Amino acid sequence: MKEELAYIASTHGLTLKDIMKPCRFPNVVKARNEAIFFVRIQYGLSLEKIGKIFNMHHSGIAYAITSHLYAD
Repeated sequence: MKEELAYIASTHGLTLKDIMKPCRFPNVVKARNEAIFFVRIQYGLSLEKIGKIFNMHHSGIAYAITSHLYAD
């Protein structure tokens, strides 16, 4: 999973550490939302488990998934 998340980060010009830390820059948020959506679809993990991976609350994970689905 780490390799896949690192690949998603690199497509946005970031590192895995960049998308794992709490940062609200738009480019980081977009990459993080894509990574969260990928983990949810690919592995089918619960919102709580994804939240533990990204050190976020499960409601923030749900918002990230919704934001990625309806992003331009």
